Amino acid sequence: MKKVFILCLMLISFFPLFCNTLSEKEVNTLKETSRVDPKNGVDGYVYFAGFDFPNYAPETGGIQEMLDATLTLLQNEYGASGHPFVFVGHSQGGLRALAMSTYLKRKDPVLYKQLRGVITLSGIDKGLALLENNGDVFRSKLYNDVRILTNGVYGVCKVFDYTPKDPVSELFWGEFIKESTAAAANTLAMFIVGDWVDGTKGYAYPILHGEGWDQYAQVRDMVPQSSFIQNNVLVENSKIYQHKNKKESYKAIEWRSGWLGIKYPCIVTKYRPVYIRTNEVFMKVDKDLPIKCLAGTISDTTTLLDEDTSKGMNIGFNIAGGVFATGAAAHYVKTAFIIGLFTNSIPCAIDCTNAASWCFSYKNQISDLLGGTIHDGLVTLSSQQLPSVSCFETIHENRVLNNLEVKEYPLLNHKTMDFADALVESEDEENAKTYANTTVTKWLEK
Repeated sequence: MKKVFILCLMLISFFPLFCNTLSEKEVNTLKETSRVDPKNGVDGYVYFAGFDFPNYAPETGGIQEMLDATLTLLQNEYGASGHPFVFVGHSQGGLRALAMSTYLKRKDPVLYKQLRGVITLSGIDKGLALLENNGDVFRSKLYNDVRILTNGVYGVCKVFDYTPKDPVSELFWGEFIKESTAAAANTLAMFIVGDWVDGTKGYAYPILHGEGWDQYAQVRDMVPQSSFIQNNVLVENSKIYQHKNKKESYKAIEWRSGWLGIKYPCIVTKYRPVYIRTNEVFMKVDKDLPIKCLAGTISDTTTLLDEDTSKGMNIGFNIAGGVFATGAAAHYVKTAFIIGLFTNSIPCAIDCTNAASWCFSYKNQISDLLGGTIHDGLVTLSSQQLPSVSCFETIHENRVLNNLEVKEYPLLNHKTMDFADALVESEDEENAKTYANTTVTKWLEK
């Protein structure tokens, strides 16, 4: 009778666990929604996949929906076991891993105690730089690039124009034609990439058009200082503070009393405080949570493409640059023979030269579009790490914001930085894999 009683007591104790256990179908559905693998081959290694470019579809839940699904997975996988776990996220998965740490602490403080740390791999920890101000800067730069190239095309076409025209009307109509062509080309490009091509229209629409963010909510959540980032990662406020050490000197005229009280002007040096603009950062991620940011820094976007496409781009832009450079030279020859002075050759030569320079340095132009010269082919380095201090060198006290370590890998790009299977491989050749493996193992053993 005593044994039966103990057996019944055990069944009652484990009943909630049985109720909370999800079926395999439910687990797979949640994984698909959250794109999180609770184990990924190693107990305690929770992997957050990056943005699903090929299969992305418009949705309104955004990343918040992913966090909700992830919480259910974690509670089912680790809630009853008490087993420690570590978040590892690639790309957008890094942003979600950081946000999930805050969300987990808020929603399930008991389960949060099992979280040992977060590793981001080419993460967009502060949001994607090219989405700054809802993509306004990106669209402006893109339109300027289109204008440079279309002006170059116009300049090449004018090489074959030997008909003298009124310089005033030529200047007016030439600028009108160039601006109209640039606007038409830009509109066409935005339509093709943002509305028409299946491979990109699922996420490019709000970036290119600056609208529809709520429909494409997962893209919206990656905008720096979006509501999602402010609620779960950090808030940045631009502030002007007085520098705690620096002062600047300036000259001033001071009237002094001399012999018999006669006033005379004197040039003196005075000092005034220096005020600096800085970002005051309020971190939502737990200050004591260990964070490792592993960042690839191959700053060449073409390395993300296959070898043939990359070579084709190099050849194509070199040929285009050569055509523009030849057009510029032809205009200078026309000018030397006077006819170019009447066919507006000098401005056209400048346009051709600018277009040639753009083509020969197109990789740098892409970097400018991404928002920084140092990046991993997609995400700028500044976006791949959280700020570690706030109010640097002001009269206000410097505050350490987090337990952060950043490691850069100059031989890796956004694609090769993704080591989802690093912990289940027996031999790791990449330093980043070894580092991630060692860090996760160390954290889980604490």
